[in-house]
Amino acid sequence: SEGYLNYNDNRKAKDSLGMDFFHLNVKNIEIHVVNGKIDHDTIFGKVNQLSCMEKCGFKIEQLSSNARVSTSDITLTKLQLKTENSLVQDYLRFSYDSFPDFKHFITKVQIQSS
Repeated sequence: SEGYLNYNDNRKAKDSLGMDFFHLNVKNIEIHVVNGKIDHDTIFGKVNQLSCMEKCGFKIEQLSSNARVSTSDITLTKLQLKTENSLVQDYLRFSYDSFPDFKHFITKVQIQSS
């Protein structure tokens, strides 16, 4: 079955231009992960399939990767990420001090790719 994610920070005004990270509405989430493992504060898994669409129209058509999620980074290796207008492959890493940094994604989350 398909899942959804709804997040609203009611302290922030809604923004109708682009993706509003303070008011997310992600639907049609389909995910298949195997070989999941938790080691202290880090989650590992092989993402065979992830797809979803956000209310602004941004759609992940296909994502597959070896994933590592910790309190300081999200690392995706052997990455295949396809959207309507882009293809990202190989390696993608988001570095941050803590998860709340995602509320200030542009200024607090560093991105590395190859």
